[in-house]
Amino acid sequence: MSAARPRSRNRLKLPPFGRELQEARRHGAHPNVFVHAGDFAWDRAKERQPPEVLCLPDDYFALYDWRCVKGLAITLVVWGREYTFIDQFARHLILAGASMVCALNGSDGRSVFYRPSVKPR
Repeated sequence: MSAARPRSRNRLKLPPFGRELQEARRHGAHPNVFVHAGDFAWDRAKERQPPEVLCLPDDYFALYDWRCVKGLAITLVVWGREYTFIDQFARHLILAGASMVCALNGSDGRSVFYRPSVKPR
């Protein structure tokens, strides 16, 4: 009888609804994904159906594996957080592979678009 393999301490978990997104992508889907963060993130995320939703249930986005957004245009909807948090999270999603992030600040209506940097040849 073999012992269960322990999880790597360096392995990050998927954000809520990430498994559903990965499964849909395995079947060729290219969903329009909304990522909800900040105040009432869970309540707002429940208004959409997976795989078109991800949720950050706390403010620690770096503790999750966001590679499931690779190649997707993301709408990041954040309520009740400072612009610096929104900016850092949006940049983190770009580094995870998102093709674009439209960050919406639900508190003041400000929208900012993020795209990966194009390296000169």
